[in-house]
Amino acid sequence: MTASEAVSQAPDVTELLREGEALSRAREYTEALDRFNRAIAMDPSNSMAWYNRGVLLEGQRDAKGAKQSFTICLDLDPDHAPATANLAVLLERMGDTDGAGAMAKRALTHYPDHPELLDIRRRCQTGQNVQPDLPAQRPTPTATWQDEHLTKAMDKAGVTDAQAVLEESTHHDTDGDGTLDEEELERAASVVAAQQQVQETMVEEESIPVPEEATEHVQVEPTETPLSELIDMARGELDAGHPKAAIGLLRERLRTDGAENIEAWLTAATAMHRLNLEDHALGAAQHSLRIDDQRHEAWTLVGDVHASKGEHQAAVEAYTTGLECGASEEVANRRWLLLTREAHPELWFEEAMSKLGPEAPLEDRHALATWLLDLGEGEVSALEHLPDQPPTLPEAPELGSKVMLLLANEAPRLRARAHSLQLQHLEAIGLWKEEVTKDAEDASAWTGMAKALEAAGELEKAAKCHARAKQGNATASSEVMVASEPALTPASMTPEIELQTPAPEFQVPVEPEDEAGDVGASLLLPVASTDVQAPEVQSNPEVDLAAAALEATTNMAAPMRTTTPEQDAQQGREWFNRGTQLLEDKKYREALSCFDKSLSLLADDEEKVILVLNARGNCYYYMEDYPKCVDAYYQAMMIRPAQVRGQTLYNMGVAYAEMERYGDAIKCFEQGESRGLTQEEVALAKEQIRRCKILRKEKEKQEAKRNSRRR
Repeated sequence: MTASEAVSQAPDVTELLREGEALSRAREYTEALDRFNRAIAMDPSNSMAWYNRGVLLEGQRDAKGAKQSFTICLDLDPDHAPATANLAVLLERMGDTDGAGAMAKRALTHYPDHPELLDIRRRCQTGQNVQPDLPAQRPTPTATWQDEHLTKAMDKAGVTDAQAVLEESTHHDTDGDGTLDEEELERAASVVAAQQQVQETMVEEESIPVPEEATEHVQVEPTETPLSELIDMARGELDAGHPKAAIGLLRERLRTDGAENIEAWLTAATAMHRLNLEDHALGAAQHSLRIDDQRHEAWTLVGDVHASKGEHQAAVEAYTTGLECGASEEVANRRWLLLTREAHPELWFEEAMSKLGPEAPLEDRHALATWLLDLGEGEVSALEHLPDQPPTLPEAPELGSKVMLLLANEAPRLRARAHSLQLQHLEAIGLWKEEVTKDAEDASAWTGMAKALEAAGELEKAAKCHARAKQGNATASSEVMVASEPALTPASMTPEIELQTPAPEFQVPVEPEDEAGDVGASLLLPVASTDVQAPEVQSNPEVDLAAAALEATTNMAAPMRTTTPEQDAQQGREWFNRGTQLLEDKKYREALSCFDKSLSLLADDEEKVILVLNARGNCYYYMEDYPKCVDAYYQAMMIRPAQVRGQTLYNMGVAYAEMERYGDAIKCFEQGESRGLTQEEVALAKEQIRRCKILRKEKEKQEAKRNSRRR
């Protein structure tokens, strides 16, 4: 075949576009992109080829390449409606709110009632920030190549920017073998050459020389439009999505009376950035900073341009200065996309506190959790060693709460440390006990257990754990008595509850005069709501709560004493009184910590243990942790089942009602009526029974409806 015959048989641009569109509909995107790239290399002025390329690049998360393609398409065909609409969506995904709003406004002239475009315009007008989900930089090349082939391809296409060719090459490994051969590099270089050809034309038409020094003020003819009005007109063109028109309005005046006008230069720089004339946009933005270096808009624009050029460190520095000058949260979102733990640790951790959630990568969440825990533990240590510091609200419990939200059910050791920061010592000790059980020779687990015990006030046990950590060899974990986390009844469990037969008469124990009021006996607030959505009821095996409660109480009641029983009892009463005051002050987590310490010291006095357990139940109720609330009451009841107080049964009924376990709640209220309640309290119990019966009936109706729909 002769060369002329080969040329005659080569597909023309129209045929390549047709093939690319067919391949795209068939979801063969790599082949489709190859056809559009070849069409562009043959005819850089074909707007449809650029548009189709932009659509495919956006699908491959090459936001910068897609933006360039849509922008070139619109430069070639300003009325290309699909490119205008797609560019509006893309810019919002990249975090460019202003550009997205302008393009959406322009696209709505073609699609007046398009819901997504209307939403974009509304969000941009109201300042509603959307978290960017596309990176500003192009994908990093992963395929290998030979420098000799790259040089030949660049020479053949007449381009000199090797980095641009390599970035483009990520879309030209058509055989997918991870190696860019000479032909694939030539195709990448030809697309870069086509981009440069179009953009050079735009530069000639739209670029504005930046003055190196301030020019003398040039007298403006009286017939010319005032500069302030001209700037407003240019901004109007920008808002309408016409950056070329904006530059056209300002070009001549930037050489005369606008040479030192920062608003004019910011407007021109923004227009050039939207046209992807990044070098010229950067020069204009930097000139505006020479006029006034406190304008956050100028710093933000410098950051945007650097980000588009892949210069991440310079972009982060510019965004940071812009934020210091008053830039909005939107700029912080753009900066967040460029931050890394390795390159910007301080900024990354500060931003990660508000940016990372449970869906973030596990490695990032663990790193942030560790950083937060170090902060919280540092605060606790500082407060312990610097008692004369002015009182402030501790941040440690809040930091612990953030860690728990961040980790969900992962990383038990980090969660144990978070529980300690929240003063949830039983939970922390329980997690460390599980870690020690897994590997009795793990010194770090014993050290973690020791620190948790120290935070709970169990100094002697903590010393034994520290000693065990230092030994570094296996010994029986039973040598150290550890307070166990009580067995809980999850909210999803609904076991039948058999309460003890009521005693004929209940004698209220007489407390010493120096004891606090009976917190455990006070009635909780009644259930107010009568409109509760019933959850799915699941069948679960019964749980021997009495045995679990007695076991937990026994575990907590057996410390190795170095003090006399009288001293323990006195200290236990002091912790209980302190917890009672904290409970009255609505500091429920701190109160729990005090009650936990009191529990181990008063373990030999069953009446006091009952009081403490009931008080713990009240704390959990006000914290809306109803399963633990019920569990605490159960522990108290099972110590002396025949002497259960009516107030305890009433409070347990309220907790069950909050869990929507209305049958169990009714049983508690009914049996509580004959256990020492006053007439007013009996009336309250009867009202609760009436409400629970109504709610139970409504719940049964809803379940019946769901079951009928399933059938």
